[in-house]
Amino acid sequence: RREGATLATLSGLATAQADIGEEGVDIRVRTEELAIGLPPSLAGSVQSLDRRRDVLLVAGDAPELADIARSRFPYRIRVEAPGFTVARNDFEADVRASLDVTYDDPDLSIGGVAEITHGTFEILGKRFDVQHGAIVFDGRAEIDPDISVVAVYALPGRRGATITVTVSGRLSNLDVAFSSTESSDTGEILALLVSGRTSRPQDAQSAQQAGDQAANFVAGLTAGILTLGLQQ
Repeated sequence: RREGATLATLSGLATAQADIGEEGVDIRVRTEELAIGLPPSLAGSVQSLDRRRDVLLVAGDAPELADIARSRFPYRIRVEAPGFTVARNDFEADVRASLDVTYDDPDLSIGGVAEITHGTFEILGKRFDVQHGAIVFDGRAEIDPDISVVAVYALPGRRGATITVTVSGRLSNLDVAFSSTESSDTGEILALLVSGRTSRPQDAQSAQQAGDQAANFVAGLTAGILTLGLQQ
């Protein structure tokens, strides 16, 4: 929870071993049969995961004061999660991850890879199946992972006819592209997705909504994965 709001619920099994030394704490965590539930999706654009340095938090450590008279005692957390699920009202995904989290107040960095082994999410009311996907954290202080997700929707009543959505780039600047076995025109592809016919014109709002829903799936999934290393 944060300020009374539920960010995620976790259920399942996990083991942890910690070594406390003079130069910090090393923690090894391994999860088993873990399920992460997220609150319902809210409309809006993808939001940065980083702490805003232009906001001074009352009763918290201000970034501007981070280097003033503080002793360094980092927490280094190795998370091995061979299989867990992340679910929200509009998606569900099976994931495996290996993450290295370092917290040295107030600095936080995350490195490692989370792979999507199976998943589904909705775009304009149609359910897409994830073919493959990866979220790569580069260990920098700015949490802005590299995204690569490909998902496919099989058009009903048309053997071998599919629509594919590809999401790539940094989380803060995602590129969402649609392709299809039936057309190379994005407008026709979205018309096909909505109505099953390429002849129905689609407005810019539908295109924006489709892109936002794909991006929100990735953002929600990333937020769920981050709960592995950021829970206190």
